[in-house]
Amino acid sequence: MMPTIEIQKPSAHAAAVEYIRQQLAQGKSLSKLMLEAVDVKSGKAMAFSAVSLDPAEIVQYGQGHTRQASSSPQTLLIEGTAHAAHPIPSAKRQLADTIYALLGSSEDLCLLENPIAQAGDPWLLRAKSRVLFHGGEVYHALLGVDRDQAKIGNAISEAERPPVFIGAVGRAPWPDGTDITSLSTVTAQELASFANTIRCVFVRAYDGEGYLIWKRSNG
Repeated sequence: MMPTIEIQKPSAHAAAVEYIRQQLAQGKSLSKLMLEAVDVKSGKAMAFSAVSLDPAEIVQYGQGHTRQASSSPQTLLIEGTAHAAHPIPSAKRQLADTIYALLGSSEDLCLLENPIAQAGDPWLLRAKSRVLFHGGEVYHALLGVDRDQAKIGNAISEAERPPVFIGAVGRAPWPDGTDITSLSTVTAQELASFANTIRCVFVRAYDGEGYLIWKRSNG
């Protein structure tokens, strides 16, 4: 079981809040709305890490700690030459489990920003996750009906691109029963409505080895 770290020490919590806000400042339209609508100071913070961390390393949210990993190297063939590659540890399963637990009703929605994709990219027509557009921005969406580990994993894999990875869970801004198909459009008003209901925010941390999670205190 990979470590789940409760961030309770005031100095560590303050550092987590600052890191989350820094990540949101690099994001797309939804992230900008979250900076205004979500009070990350008042909630609970935790970290998902692929490797064990000592107290000093916990607050190094922007730094990886792969030296502690014990994974065996894999062999990659590049132009006929074998190269040893060490897989980067990941806490993706922990994040998927968290999203799964939060998608408990038809009113729930998880949106994940894609930091590099743009509307019109050909691969989006073949995406395994539900894709929404806001202007040229791309979001991967998980509705209550998508409460499935494989679907959640697909959305994370397709949205997660360095240098940032940002997502949130809140209430869907559409009336219950609205048919939201892939390649639909999400408006600025709908994003703002969603931002005002967010009860969980997650961002990339530890150089891609883990995530920093914020949850509303009563969420």
